[in-house]
Amino acid sequence: MSTIQTILEKYSPKYGLEIEPLYLDNAKYVDTFIEKHPTIKLDKSFVNFLQKYETIGLNTEKDNFGIYGWGMIEELNEPPIEDNDYLGFSTFIKDFEKEESLSITFFYDLSSEREQGIYRKTCIYTQDEITYESDYHFFCNTFIEFLEIIFDWIDKNVSKEEALGN
Repeated sequence: MSTIQTILEKYSPKYGLEIEPLYLDNAKYVDTFIEKHPTIKLDKSFVNFLQKYETIGLNTEKDNFGIYGWGMIEELNEPPIEDNDYLGFSTFIKDFEKEESLSITFFYDLSSEREQGIYRKTCIYTQDEITYESDYHFFCNTFIEFLEIIFDWIDKNVSKEEALGN
């Protein structure tokens, strides 16, 4: 079974991941945040990420990927949460031919009203327009599964259709 550490050890040398450990000053905020949002405890891998890392980032010629725990916070004591209890924590941007880009933002569901796990929203950029998806779509069950899918996408240079689930 994969862990965050084994996944990072596998992909860091290959892609030169930028990994920022959790600052000691932020550790108290993480624990308070987790207690305030108990559904997070259902995914031990997400808790593990929040307790150990500020950010994880990657930039390649065609891919830009970032996971933001406490690294996205400047002077707040907790990350921004959308009105519907979605915690945005990651963005994957893929550049395609013909000057088109796909941006997928990933959210952790903090409510207990939907299927527990990670959701996504997409945005497609072309020369002429930007198309935003208004709905959240279920993506996967756990943070570990999320990491495995994203790095698989990066490894195989995922197509737009596959990234969109088409």
